[in-house]
Amino acid sequence: MMRRLFLALLGTLLAAGMAAAQTGDGTTTPNPNEGAFERLSPGNQRIAEALFQAQSNSDAPPEAYLSRDDIAALKLGGEGWGNVFKIMKRENLVVEKNLGQVVSKYQHRLKEMSTATGSAIAGSVRAGNTRGTGLRSGEGHALGRAPALGGPSGSGGHRGGNSAGGRGHGKR
Repeated sequence: MMRRLFLALLGTLLAAGMAAAQTGDGTTTPNPNEGAFERLSPGNQRIAEALFQAQSNSDAPPEAYLSRDDIAALKLGGEGWGNVFKIMKRENLVVEKNLGQVVSKYQHRLKEMSTATGSAIAGSVRAGNTRGTGLRSGEGHALGRAPALGGPSGSGGHRGGNSAGGRGHGKR
């Protein structure tokens, strides 16, 4: 009974997604799940985003992918994330063995991206380009655990005042 309900809901979502792409007269129809992603909590948005991005690893054509809103609608419709993953796995939209792998890969990609972005900012500041970083010349770099970047207050952010005369990486 529940399996039929899942399949019916998934079929409806897929059909609605294809219908939203374009009608015969060249106009688009709105996705009935539009706005569902924004209604999720931030933690649930991260899981939905991880599932959404995991689809790109599958052999499924991009037009078969579920949108962020479609994935969120399954969750808001009462499905647990494990069941949402299983539905997507059954439809060959994800290749990972379980939801944990999906989320782990997503978090790893986020960490790589933030490290690469942070390295680019630090290199730019060390080269003397402080434009757009919120720092003045000679204030060190914008990385570290400064409160503005999400670290706890007083946790050793690198805003000048170290033994290198406001330059470098030493703690105060």
